[in-house]
Amino acid sequence: MILIDRIPVTGRKLILLVMDAFVVVLSLGIATWLQYPSLPIKSQASLYLGILPVVVFAKLAVFYGFRLYHFLWRYASLKEVFLVLKACLFGSLIISAMAHIFGLSFLNVRLLLSDAVLTIFLVGGLRGFLKGLREYVIHGSRHPNEQYTQSRTLIVGAGDAGELLARELLKKHVNVVGFVDDAPRKRGLHIHRIPVLGTSEQIPELVREHNIDTAIIAVPSATGKTVRRLMRLCQLAKIPFKITPNLLDLVFKKESLDHIRNIKIEDLLGRKVVSSDMATMSAYLRDHVVLVTGAGGSIGAEICRQIASFQPRLLILLDQAETALFEIDSDIQTAYPRVSMVAVVADVRQKDRITGVFEAYKPDVVFHAAAYKHVPLMEAHPHEAFETNVLGTAHLMQLSAAYQIQEFVLISTDKAVRPTSCMGATKRICEMFMQYYAALPNNKTTFTAVRFGNVLGSNGSVIPIFKKQIEMGGPITVTHPEMTRYFMTIPEAVSLVIQAGSLSRGGEIFILDMGDPVKIVNLAKDLTELSGLTLGKDIHMVFTGVRPGEKLYEELSFDKSFLEGTSHPQIFVTRDVSPCLSALIRDISEITPSHFSAAKLRDRLVAIANQSSPSVS
Repeated sequence: MILIDRIPVTGRKLILLVMDAFVVVLSLGIATWLQYPSLPIKSQASLYLGILPVVVFAKLAVFYGFRLYHFLWRYASLKEVFLVLKACLFGSLIISAMAHIFGLSFLNVRLLLSDAVLTIFLVGGLRGFLKGLREYVIHGSRHPNEQYTQSRTLIVGAGDAGELLARELLKKHVNVVGFVDDAPRKRGLHIHRIPVLGTSEQIPELVREHNIDTAIIAVPSATGKTVRRLMRLCQLAKIPFKITPNLLDLVFKKESLDHIRNIKIEDLLGRKVVSSDMATMSAYLRDHVVLVTGAGGSIGAEICRQIASFQPRLLILLDQAETALFEIDSDIQTAYPRVSMVAVVADVRQKDRITGVFEAYKPDVVFHAAAYKHVPLMEAHPHEAFETNVLGTAHLMQLSAAYQIQEFVLISTDKAVRPTSCMGATKRICEMFMQYYAALPNNKTTFTAVRFGNVLGSNGSVIPIFKKQIEMGGPITVTHPEMTRYFMTIPEAVSLVIQAGSLSRGGEIFILDMGDPVKIVNLAKDLTELSGLTLGKDIHMVFTGVRPGEKLYEELSFDKSFLEGTSHPQIFVTRDVSPCLSALIRDISEITPSHFSAAKLRDRLVAIANQSSPSVS
């Protein structure tokens, strides 16, 4: 560590101020000599010393006003260089104005121009020298055998992320051998004296040629297809590989590019990471009372985390699962200690209890994530699915309309489209309830639903199941070789749920762009490879058959012609309006769960959901 790093910030500012004062004195002296070379030294000194104190004070005041002493110049970029340029020019303009006002004719245009140019080069050069000296002391003054303490590393990606990563790795004395990048114009260039060795396709040969030990993928915006290709190349080269955080992690988890980690299955999604309009998202949440049901679940918990970052007036976390609610409550208190928050243990099926919550806290916005979601389990327990998913949601919507809250967002699923399962049927019925309440006369609440597919890493989803099976040595169980599902990560799914709430006008069903469906069998293969195992050799796969209520593939809409674009390129809207909402209410009100066996109730719910679905020609 260079000695100046140990000096307090105020001390460093003072040192730089003194150095700049010396630079101003020097530049004005040289400019005076260049302008009046024929004058005797005594006359030059008289002119020079007469104006020097004013010039030094004026320029240093301008430099301070331009905040030249508020930056860590070791991280200086072109932005700071241009700031130096503007500060020096503005200082010269101030001196020129003073010369004009006070009739100082010897401070003519040529002298002032010379002084300005010299000041720019000397002030900028001083900072460049200090930055270079620090880099030399840290990286260049060590013995070659002592300079690096870690493995020979290849950075994949010579863009902004790669440059920042290289800078951080050099500080930690990692031996960065080179970059690879697929832009031909970068071949042969150097970044921090580190060469761009070639393209990503050359990784295997570059690894052999330069004796590389590890690779780091530094392309935060890379698609799953790109990450998968780079992973295969690293595997072919037989070197370990890691990756920097993706864009969603950088935004919502407040990670930095030097938080290098192993590649996760989320990185292999076959599409670009979904982005969100943060300003729009925060506008209807900031300084409002927001209620999240199902706050202890994987989706509900992430909704709470992201909402907390938008500074609501009060965040209400509601769940009937005590342990999960305690954990998310503790997490948010730690991450956002200034956010007002209350955790409520309650079941959405208890109408009186939920009424008490509305009466006590008067929410402005409700995100309804509480639901039973596991398809095979709900096939065996349709009464629970009906009471929680249907009746609980209906009670919540009825209260939202009665209390005239601003926004109600229902979390739905692709399984609500042409449902064959009890869970899918209950969620489709909830969508139609939403449209029913949105269409009520004199309704003051904006009701909307967001429909998306499977979420990677959510509780009970396929990825944790596969990971557990791999840890136990297998076998990995897949229901059918042709089964496909839509996938997205928890943070991007939730960010678009919140975004959709800001776009709603009432009655819409928003559909998130989830890219192409992914084969479950390919997901299992990728996860096996990421675990360092070979399928068929180290671990085996078994096909167990499609479970009750499951379909080989899911759909996000009844008909793509129903879809309309929104102001967000990755959010679409479909109204999917049922032609018989009043009949739906009648059919549901006639159901007495205790009069139905599990099988009959399941069949009845599926029939109602499909009978009330929009017809598709």
